[in-house]
Amino acid sequence: MSLLHLFIPLVLLVVTPLNAVDHNKCLLIAIFRNDDYCYKASLNLPSTAWEIEHIRDVFTVEDIAVFVSCRFSRREAKNVTLKWINKSSEKEINESKHVTVHDYNEVGFSILHFKNPKIKHNAIYSCVVTNNGVEKRMSFKVTVLPKFKWIECDAEQYLVKFEDRQKILCSVPKQYFPFISWQKDNETIIESKRIKIRIDGLYMRAPFRSSNVGEYIVTVINKTIGIYEKRKIYVDFLLPPKIKYPTSIPFPMNRNSFEIRVISEGSPKPIIKWFDYKKNKILNNNTDSGIYVNNDILRITNKKYLKSFGKVAEIFCVAQNRKGNSTRIFKIQLFEEPIIMLFESFIISEGSNKTLECNATGFPLPK
Repeated sequence: MSLLHLFIPLVLLVVTPLNAVDHNKCLLIAIFRNDDYCYKASLNLPSTAWEIEHIRDVFTVEDIAVFVSCRFSRREAKNVTLKWINKSSEKEINESKHVTVHDYNEVGFSILHFKNPKIKHNAIYSCVVTNNGVEKRMSFKVTVLPKFKWIECDAEQYLVKFEDRQKILCSVPKQYFPFISWQKDNETIIESKRIKIRIDGLYMRAPFRSSNVGEYIVTVINKTIGIYEKRKIYVDFLLPPKIKYPTSIPFPMNRNSFEIRVISEGSPKPIIKWFDYKKNKILNNNTDSGIYVNNDILRITNKKYLKSFGKVAEIFCVAQNRKGNSTRIFKIQLFEEPIIMLFESFIISEGSNKTLECNATGFPLPK
């Protein structure tokens, strides 16, 4: 047999008009020539030639709806059924309050609709297509993340100066940890021997110094599910509280306008608590009873309570923060300005006697 006889069938296959070839030859032409006409004709091949289109893995967040579609390449099909199963349990997925299945078997198409997906829907699923008795499957993974939230991530945090092995706290759900990054001074923080990124925050292994003070930015980005969250954290030295003013030297105060303001310092800003020292009683904010407390301000308008102090009110003040506390007792000499009582005018006849009295109010009583 000559070489010419070997090449004749191939030549005939390529040059033969498309409408004159059978389906098997047309499929070859579709492959080598990328001919659309032959591609359409090739769909009429026996059912063993069809395939399910690729299904991508799905990522979503709790209660955020997501759709998954399943279709196969054969356009003319008979006795087609499509169903969805949980691959691990092999159970068919039926309609529920969380999931709906939309079947279009006549065109070889089905939709799996997670209306409000939950964490329990995390699994590997399969679309199962049966066409003319031939079954094929396409599997995909569904990942449902919990709703995003910041966990123990205060906007202001304080660390001890020169102390090592401290942590800037900021956690996210563990499923989001792979997408977290930290920045300081517009530079991305890279892990090193001095600093480590952990799921619960930034671990400062080296001593905390002045160069570490400042604003940190923690970012969580996942473009697949459309998550972009940013948090700013200002980190400073932890300093003990100190009450600077007023001093503990006794000072006078009008009983009708009783108000004490303290000036304190510390990092973080101290929380101030007030006590009636003699009664060993904490003074809480209660406007109905005439006691007003707003951290560094104490105001008392309850006259009955003020009178119970007597001449000297002893107020105990405590300033607290994470580093410790500072206390001070204020001894306040109470007074009320004297007021002379007014008398009605009268006329005294010459040579008559009349006793005049001068009365006044105040605290202590005026002399």
